[in-house]
Amino acid sequence: MAFEPPRRLIRALGETAPDGDDWLAKLPEAAERAVAVRGLTVERVQVPGGRSSLVLLVRGAEGAPAVLKLAPPRARPESERAALAHWGGLGAVQVREGGDEEGVLL
Repeated sequence: MAFEPPRRLIRALGETAPDGDDWLAKLPEAAERAVAVRGLTVERVQVPGGRSSLVLLVRGAEGAPAVLKLAPPRARPESERAALAHWGGLGAVQVREGGDEEGVLL
């Protein structure tokens, strides 16, 4: 899977976080690993995307559509994961996987 992070994300992280460049440099490898481990097929990168994370539209091994989100630690993805798990899909997306990897939500 070859992709470029959306320009909006690159600009935002470059403007606000000195560690953003390091995370962005590792992002393609982290995304490839997250996709491979879960047996996902990437349909496309969500563009223009957000200012704090990378969102990939994917399909699971069973063919169901899903979203894979990769966020740097400063975006506090563990808080988002906890909130989404608490809501359990009621009025928000349902977390399909708890996410053992830091910063990865499916």
